[in-house]
Amino acid sequence: MCRFNYKASVQSDIFIRNLAGKIVKDVPELGNSILADDHALDYLEEYRCRQDPFLCLEIAIIAPLKHIQTDKKYLIIIDALDECDTPMGNDLYDLLAKRTHLDHTRLLICMASEVNCYDTANLIIQLITQSGLSSSNMSNAAFIASSNGNFKTLISFHEKRSTSNRKHAVLLDDWRLITCESALNAAVRYGHLRIVKSLLEEKVNTLHCEMFDGRTPLMTAAIYDQTEVFRYLHDSGGNFAFRCKRKCVWRQHRKPELDLLTEKACPENGSISHLLAIHNSYGIIKYLLKNGFDDWESRDSKGLTPLHYAFCSNSNNFIKLVVFADKDKVHLNLNSKSSNGSTPYHSAAICKSLILSLC
Repeated sequence: MCRFNYKASVQSDIFIRNLAGKIVKDVPELGNSILADDHALDYLEEYRCRQDPFLCLEIAIIAPLKHIQTDKKYLIIIDALDECDTPMGNDLYDLLAKRTHLDHTRLLICMASEVNCYDTANLIIQLITQSGLSSSNMSNAAFIASSNGNFKTLISFHEKRSTSNRKHAVLLDDWRLITCESALNAAVRYGHLRIVKSLLEEKVNTLHCEMFDGRTPLMTAAIYDQTEVFRYLHDSGGNFAFRCKRKCVWRQHRKPELDLLTEKACPENGSISHLLAIHNSYGIIKYLLKNGFDDWESRDSKGLTPLHYAFCSNSNNFIKLVVFADKDKVHLNLNSKSSNGSTPYHSAAICKSLILSLC
């Protein structure tokens, strides 16, 4: 924006006109909004813009861009702003800071959510590192990039992390304070296999790390029926034997948080079979049956079997594939009793499930 061989380009009014011209030339969808605004064009006249550059920036660029109706999201990066320095300081820093209200953390999160570009991520990280970018900011952004499948952006965060003092830290979000969820688990939930593979290539990874209820990424894949991810996690050493064990002190949380935790929690001492019965995960059930898995009658802390949960949750896939795989043979005990003596039929009745029509 500022040319080292053209001193006048560091003046605010010329900078604003150069910026407007660059937007018009490189991003027509944005530039057309400036060209269509007579008020904006009027302010881009040399005299008016020089007289009040702050108002000029607002009217000529910011206001037209605010009123654009588009589903796309744009990030305008002004690189090499230090070339605009003068012996008297840099008026452009003040100009942009007062009119754009840049929030570095918000910019980082926005970029992690919307952008999947290695170079752009690197540039933004470089631009805001000097402002005191904390490792927690980086972790939050990396978690969001992982959740949204922005692989190239995540790689940039990885490289930034590897050069920091926290190179052995795992990528986590603020929500970890409640759920202990890692970036790997988030990628598993959304089925971002490429990101899962990238995260597991790290020497220090979270393959066996448990969430608030003792759930591992392998168990999360079972819940969300992410078959390809499940297969890769299993091949990478994911353990079927893990049980759900709640690790958080729930009384410390408010009711909305407790309700959300209760809704998403795995049964205490529940197995991967319990989760499949609850969530009716067709693809994972087929995969396990094909590979000879037979631990379908494990019990949780209340003595409930997966069948109890399947009957309650109306899990037709589990019933058809596991219980009645053969028309003339029942493969699980339909009368198995929990610690309080209830059978799967009691569970179906209590939950008002229609699963009995399949039996």
